[in-house]
Amino acid sequence: RLDLFYRIAVVRLDVMPLRDRPRDIPMLIEHFIAQAGRSGAAEELFDAETLERLRNHPWPGNVRE
Repeated sequence: RLDLFYRIAVVRLDVMPLRDRPRDIPMLIEHFIAQAGRSGAAEELFDAETLERLRNHPWPGNVRE
């Protein structure tokens, strides 16, 4: 709804970059996997090594990357 968008668009919300909150990465991965599953994609799981690599990635594009 456009009226709702304009009501909430005046609020500024500062969020730390993903590289500063590596503990959030597993939760975000679960979210995006579930979202893809609802679209019909097969759900994938990541092993501990892959999760560690994702936590250590610099994420210059933040969540978009």
